[in-house]
Parts: sequence; structure tokens; C-alpha cells
Amino acid sequence: MENNRRLRKNYHRKKPPPRRYSGESLSFSGKTAVSPEYQRPWSLPVQSEPEKHNMTQYVSPLLRITAQATLVTIVSLVFIFFYDFFTQCHYFSAKNIIIKGIRKLSEKEVLEQAEIRTGMNILSINLSKVRKRLIAHPWVEHAEAKRNFPSEIHIEIAEHKPLAILDLFPPSPVQADSNREAHEDKNEGRFIINVQGDIFKLWEPSDPDELPFVSGLGAADICMRGMPCGTPFSAVMDILRLGQRPGSIIPNKLIRRIEVDREMGISLQLFRDSELIRQPPGKPVLTERIREIKLGYNDYPDKYENLEHFLFYLEENGKFETINSVDINHLNRIVVNPM
Repeated sequence: MENNRRLRKNYHRKKPPPRRYSGESLSFSGKTAVSPEYQRPWSLPVQSEPEKHNMTQYVSPLLRITAQATLVTIVSLVFIFFYDFFTQCHYFSAKNIIIKGIRKLSEKEVLEQAEIRTGMNILSINLSKVRKRLIAHPWVEHAEAKRNFPSEIHIEIAEHKPLAILDLFPPSPVQADSNREAHEDKNEGRFIINVQGDIFKLWEPSDPDELPFVSGLGAADICMRGMPCGTPFSAVMDILRLGQRPGSIIPNKLIRRIEVDREMGISLQLFRDSELIRQPPGKPVLTERIREIKLGYNDYPDKYENLEHFLFYLEENGKFETINSVDINHLNRIVVNPM
């Protein structure tokens, strides 16, 4: 009975779930199982001493940087001292300045353009700046400057070779010939081209005036180097290059004017004193009897050959004392307009 009552009295109490120790080892002390977490010693927090900074880890890099900066400063001062010494030393003073390649320019003009003079220290002269100053001159195509120790400067210049004078803004066709002559006397829209066909300067009264005068072209007809040229400008350049050849029947020195007609082509007006100019042996003399030669376009070497045969014929027969114009626009015929 006693036992039954005790059972009924404790029936409503739930038994606690058994404790599982997964992955933990149990240690037994006598008859009681003790979990390892109860066997760990308790660690009490201990305040650590403040860390002491080592000043040498900051001082060493600072000293190293200071030493390097001091060394750089000393080396720079040494270089400055030697530079000043050599650039001011009279041993390197320029006693001779040799200039080669000038035709149009004088030695005085070259020295003024280069901004150098005798007595300057050759080490103090910036050769690169000298070259740039020389090339800035309109007549200079290429320039070189070099030192020759201990006291010489060598300057070599290649000047532009003038070929003709271009009139890019000619007077209108309705103007009279007198106005045209007055226009040629003025420096209006006249430019000088070199043998490559490049414009290199504006014509001035001090420039050569015996060059062939080209009219009838506009600014749009001028082509840049390396680019294809139009027919009128190409025709002018062909005529001028033929006139540069030795023994040419119409040398450039005989040509007073080259007129460009976009439809009819090229015509040449010759100097009136052309009979004073001697041709090479075996070549006919192009005299004052011919005032104008009409060439048209294309086939200029063959047309020059036909003109040479025609001039031989005139010299042998003497039929025309004065010829106003010779038209060799076509290869198979020559049209003569006598005075």
C-alpha cells in the first residue's frame, strides 16, 4: 500500500531527459561522472603592462632620408660648380665660326639669326636652339650646328632653291595691260616656290625677280607635298622642270611669264632680250622673233622636240623676222602667227 501511494503521488512529475555528451569525454571520480567543462581552470583577466614604443624605428628612416637628400644636394652643387667653370672658361671661347652652304644669305644674317657671335663660350651655346632659329628663317630649308673643340662652331645650311614666283591673286581679266604691269610691281599675293613645288616665303622686293612669273593659278590649285596635284599646277611644274635640264630648248631663264588657262592650257611669254642668251653648241638660238609659245597640256618633252626642229628650220630659211606666237598645242602640227 505504501508503495502504491508513493507511485501515484510522483506520477505527474516528469523525468528530466537524460543528458547526452556528444563528442565529450567523461571522467569518473569515484562513482560520479564529471564533465570536462567543470574541470577547466578559471582564468582571471590580468591587466598587461602598456607597450613601450621604440624611438629608433622612427629615427633611422628619417636619418637615412636626410642623408640621401644631403648627398643629392652636394652632388648637384658640384655639377653646378663645374658647369659654371667650363661655360665661363676663356679656353672654350669661340674664335672661329665656320658657315657653309649659303648663297642668298650672308654670314652676318646667319649669325644674327642664330644669335651667336665670336667670343661666346662654345659650351654655353645650345646647338638645338641654334638649329631651330636658323630653320625659322624663310630661306633656310635645313640647318646643322656642331662644336669643334676647343674654340670652333660649324654651321651648315641648305637654302631653298627658288624656282618661280606665283601670283595667286591676279587682277581680273578686264583690267588693262598697264594695270597688270603695275600689279606685278607690287607685293600682292606673290609667293616663291622651290624646286619641290612648295611655297616657302612671300615675295619681297629684295628677293630675286628674274624668276618665271606664274599667273592664272589660285590658292586651291597649290598642292601639299605628298598629295596629288591638279592638272594646272602639275603642268606648270612640268614646264619648270624641263627648263632646268641642261640644254633645254626653253630654259627657265628665258621665260618671263607662264600663263595658265584652265581650258587651253599653258602658254609662255619670253624675255625680249632672249637673243642675248647663248644656247649650247648644236642647239638653235631662241631669239626675240618668238614672243609667245602656246603649249596646251601634256606631252611637253615631245612638244619641245618639235619646237627645236621648227627653230632649226627658221634659222636655215629665215622666213619670219618676227613671230607673234607659235602654237604647238597638238603634236602633229605647228601653227605660226607672224607679226
